[in-house]
This record gives sequence, C-alpha cells and structure tokens, in this order.
Amino acid sequence: MANAIGGHVANSISLWDEADGFFKDLVVAPDGQCHRIDVFSWVGLIPLFAIEVVDQRLLAKAPRSTKQWRSIIAALRGPQGFGVPDRKQRARRTLAVAGQYRFVPRILERLLSEREFLSKHGIRSVSRIHAERCDLGTLPGIARR
Repeated sequence: MANAIGGHVANSISLWDEADGFFKDLVVAPDGQCHRIDVFSWVGLIPLFAIEVVDQRLLAKAPRSTKQWRSIIAALRGPQGFGVPDRKQRARRTLAVAGQYRFVPRILERLLSEREFLSKHGIRSVSRIHAERCDLGTLPGIARR
C-alpha cells in the first residue's frame, strides 16, 4: 500500500504528483483511467502521519515476524524509499510513507507557508491558494460551469 501511494511500484497508481510535489486525490474511472483532482488538501498531509518505529530487540522476541519485518525494511530502504535508520540507536528503524528525501521537504514547504496551509489559527484543511484558483482540472462526469 505504501509503495502504491508513493508511486514505487512500476505501472501502479500513485497519489504523488511529482510536478507539484504533493500527494493528491485520484478518481479512477470505470475504464481504468486515472484523473488527478488538482487540489492541495489534507490528502497531501496525511502520509506524514504514517510512521512507525521498529525496535530490533522487539523483533528478536518475535521470530516469526522478524523475517517479514526485515523484508519490509529492506524494500523501503534508500533515498526513494521510506526506511530510515535511527542515527542514535542502530537497534531501531523508522518506517514512513513520506520518505525524508523525496516527499517531506516538498510537503513541508507548502504546509509551513502562510500563502497555503499555515494560518494564525492552525493548519488549513485546504490550501489558501484555492481562494483564487478554483479549477479542479478535467474530471469525468463533472460538468464545467
């Protein structure tokens, strides 16, 4: 699932919009065509919350799970992936959907911008840029006004 969200599986649907550097919703039509909804919303921020710290000592106590976790960690390692070694304790791994090199800097740039998500009252659910930019792109089944 995490690989599909981030576009790490060849020929799969990805919520990641490389041009805008943000996760966005997709509409999949009955014919299989994907149409990106061109909105900066919480959809793009939620992957930041998908994070887990895996302690190697815990895995040692669960031998049947260890092999599966190690394969997940190996698959998610690297600059395009999401497995990050804990710099202080090598006994831990941080697994996250939004990898620190590819996704996080671009998402945080929008999140911490007062022109977009950051406001005096907290984080907006939809970017402020949509106050002026109301076009969602071309979506099947939705008539334009």
